[in-house]
Amino acid sequence: MSKIMNSFLNSVGQVFTTLGAASRAASAVRSHRVPDTLTLRQLGIDPEAFRRIRL
Repeated sequence: MSKIMNSFLNSVGQVFTTLGAASRAASAVRSHRVPDTLTLRQLGIDPEAFRRIRL
């Protein structure tokens, strides 16, 4: 595959990864739980800072 196609497919994959993480985080917060560390990191959120938020 060409570099351009690989780059495009990687970008599309990253979009789905981010959307999945956002969905998992929203689901956890709706249930008054803290999302897991990996999910928060995928969204660019510092897990320690998030844990200081009162749900």
